[in-house]
Amino acid sequence: MKKRKDFTVKFLRIFPVFTLLILLAGCAAVPVYEDISYFSFLSSDNDIYISLNVQKNRTILSAMLKKMSPEMKDSEINQILDRTRNLYVGIRLDDTNENQSIELCAEGNFPPLITSAFTRNKGWTKEKLIFPVAAGKMIKQTSYVHSSGISLALPNSSIIFLSSNTIEPMLTSFYNPPPSDWPQYALDAVTNKDDDAKIRSYVPDPGVLLPKIIGLGVQLALEDATAVASEVYIPGKPAQFSADIDLYFKDVRAVKASAALLKLASMGSQIEIIQKADTHLSLQGVVLSLDTLLGMKF
Repeated sequence: MKKRKDFTVKFLRIFPVFTLLILLAGCAAVPVYEDISYFSFLSSDNDIYISLNVQKNRTILSAMLKKMSPEMKDSEINQILDRTRNLYVGIRLDDTNENQSIELCAEGNFPPLITSAFTRNKGWTKEKLIFPVAAGKMIKQTSYVHSSGISLALPNSSIIFLSSNTIEPMLTSFYNPPPSDWPQYALDAVTNKDDDAKIRSYVPDPGVLLPKIIGLGVQLALEDATAVASEVYIPGKPAQFSADIDLYFKDVRAVKASAALLKLASMGSQIEIIQKADTHLSLQGVVLSLDTLLGMKF
């Protein structure tokens, strides 16, 4: 429970900053978007990666913002959602239950003037950073660090970076994008597409992530995992998602045993477990609530 609480505190600490940025930005214009990989801006050592199309998930994001900040008006929430196109999130959990980190890359329309509100009397410190770019040239970039530990930067008017730790790794990746080491099926499954209402996630090493969550030295033969979720509306019930989770194993021998255990664990539910390839299991119809995803109860 402490790990979930620590994670939620970090998560809630970032979103008020993001909210303030958008509300200060004024009326939105139609930006020109580049064909770039936004996941390449997130650190490669995150445990979980998530992407979602904001316009196609307005209902659930509005509910999330209201739960996080009950004092927010509907008009303020709509202004935030109108200005933001996609969100890309990286989450890293720490073995010692401390220093969990969150990175957020927002794609939208964000005029640089919105940073004028980040002053010293509000806990912000301005930093000047220098990064090498092509042909040995150097470029200057301003970042902002809050006394709470959150840092942010606007590398251009279409992107905001937010981090619960230092922002430098994200800016380094922005100016010198690293090659992706994700397998192609992960890129295809998680990369957000226009007009896509799915919430997508990728776990590059479930065998490392699960022990962090449950606190046990579990040894799993999983290579990685992807999940695609969409909102399910049930009158009178909290927001829920139906997810298809794909598990990719390192060893063919582990698949049969894992399938048997998963079928036993999901007995009585609507979850369907399908083996799609020698080392690929798919769990279809997994239902998750918003409260479960946030790791807290409101």
